[in-house]
Amino acid sequence: VAPVAAPAPVAAPVAPAVAAPVAPAVAAPVHLPPLQPGDHVTARVVGVKDGCELEIRRPGEELFHPVRLEGLSCMSGGSGWGAKAKRFTAVNTFTKEVALTVVRLAEDGVALVEVRTPDKRFLNRLLVQEGLANANGERFLQEENQAREKGKGLWSDLFMDPTGGG
Repeated sequence: VAPVAAPAPVAAPVAPAVAAPVAPAVAAPVHLPPLQPGDHVTARVVGVKDGCELEIRRPGEELFHPVRLEGLSCMSGGSGWGAKAKRFTAVNTFTKEVALTVVRLAEDGVALVEVRTPDKRFLNRLLVQEGLANANGERFLQEENQAREKGKGLWSDLFMDPTGGG
């Protein structure tokens, strides 16, 4: 009688490999370095606090940065010339990409900037020319004097002196 060979061992069935679910790739928030004097950046205006104060967001960044227009001051408040300056600034910048040049940092660390609107107009100068802001220092003094002579904006009010001089 011939010996009978033992049957070959049968391997246990193997379950197919299943890949673990992969979360979709989400870009990590970008944190760009703070604005510094001499920086030239493009940013979207995401807020207009008043005629001279904006909040911007640089491309790819989630953080908002407050900035102030250099060389001028606007009246604050929700009515009168302050409201008109805010409206002018918002119409020309809000939700739009603007070009900024950081001139210097204020004592509180906020960047003081020059702003070019999407159509390349110089917002700082425009506000003074339209009589919606007054010059701080010499930089826009000629534009302020012209607005005064023409009786534009806040200079149309005969008894108005936005510098507080009476």
